[in-house]
Amino acid sequence: MLARVLARVMGGATRRPVLVGLTVLLVALSGALLATRLTPSAATSTLVGRSTGGYAATQRLYERFGTDPVYILVREPVTRAVLTSDLNSLVGLEGCLSGNRPKGAPVPGGRKGPCARLEQRKPVKVVFGPGTFLNTSVNEISDQLGAALGAQQRDAQRAGRAARRIALAVGASATAAASAQQEAIRVSSA
Repeated sequence: MLARVLARVMGGATRRPVLVGLTVLLVALSGALLATRLTPSAATSTLVGRSTGGYAATQRLYERFGTDPVYILVREPVTRAVLTSDLNSLVGLEGCLSGNRPKGAPVPGGRKGPCARLEQRKPVKVVFGPGTFLNTSVNEISDQLGAALGAQQRDAQRAGRAARRIALAVGASATAAASAQQEAIRVSSA
């Protein structure tokens, strides 16, 4: 059935090539005209269905924080932005835009500058930027490493006390027990 329909369409197309060419041209022009009327959208509904949990969560986020993001482009190699004092400048810019500054820190631009006005008016609910992200990440990594180091040191002290008790229990001198304790701490810390 399909083969017969295709054979008839192809036969008609070969008998009337000008008509087929004009039809193809008309369809292409219509498509181009319609395409120019399209408007791009980054709406959540273009990515996820309206009935999904992700859509509902995004709508709650919009209600709390608004939907008008501001994008700031930093034209600088990443290594320079994050491995130099430029990172502090980024964090400062993000703090200025958010209207938040550390207690006791001077207001960038003075009391009548743009940062002071943003701080007074609080038009921005939240700022997520590379400086804040990196600063928060480094602080969290530092906290985690500190906690891990503290745990390792506690374990080493516990091992040292156990080695001292065992040495004393088997009749070692106080000096030998202290030496066993220090050795256990050294080995556990390595």
